[in-house]
Amino acid sequence: MFSVGWQIVEQIRQHTEMTKAQAKERAIDSWPGGDPDARRRVDSFPHEFSGGMRQRVVIAWRCRAIPSC
Repeated sequence: MFSVGWQIVEQIRQHTEMTKAQAKERAIDSWPGGDPDARRRVDSFPHEFSGGMRQRVVIAWRCRAIPSC
């Protein structure tokens, strides 16, 4: 199983020419609700989130991480 951050970073890298470190920073910056624990939570696994939080992560990733899509 992959962490949420790994999944987001891989998607960002597919659509941009960012390094892994740059993509991870973008994933953290686009974390929903300005969560102060975003740096820690980005390394969490999907089963560690509630259903609502999973939805917010996907929406935030789609809307902010790859604005050209």
